[in-house]
Amino acid sequence: MNTDEPILVGLYFSRDENAITVTKEKYGAYGHSIAYGILENVHDTAECENDAYYRLWCSIPPAVPQCFRTYFGRIVRALALDRLRKRQARKRSSLSEVMMELDDLIGTAPSPEQTVGEAEIRELLRRFLGALSPQTRDFFVQRYWYLKDVATIAEMHRCSEENVRVALYRARNALKKILTEEGYL
Repeated sequence: MNTDEPILVGLYFSRDENAITVTKEKYGAYGHSIAYGILENVHDTAECENDAYYRLWCSIPPAVPQCFRTYFGRIVRALALDRLRKRQARKRSSLSEVMMELDDLIGTAPSPEQTVGEAEIRELLRRFLGALSPQTRDFFVQRYWYLKDVATIAEMHRCSEENVRVALYRARNALKKILTEEGYL
């Protein structure tokens, strides 16, 4: 955790309007990169960022984020995905392609019993990602967190699209095996 994060969370708890200004200064570029990476539209990205600041203001308190940057990133990403779904509701989108790739792993909405194990799943994913090679880990994060298409990832890493596809396929299978062994699938 960044040493400034407790101070920032404290600004939200005291309902100090400077909390938004400080958040924009420290994490605005991070939020923008997440939203723009998903939406690829400056106007939608700006609206998503503003919605994220509002959502932060409304959620802290009562929420007390362990890692403010991650908390903010999750809010921005969720808002961007919602906006993308609405914008492309009737079209087959890159988002639907990504979701189909992970469909075997994520299935349907979690039951309350599954939600209890969220911390364990987070730890399992952390270990899984840590065990991947740096390149495969970046492929995985770029594809499934930032929703980049395979061509963009290949260009970023100066490798072939087939190389990216194969690495993602193997990573998904490895994750599926781990989730099955741990009883989540």
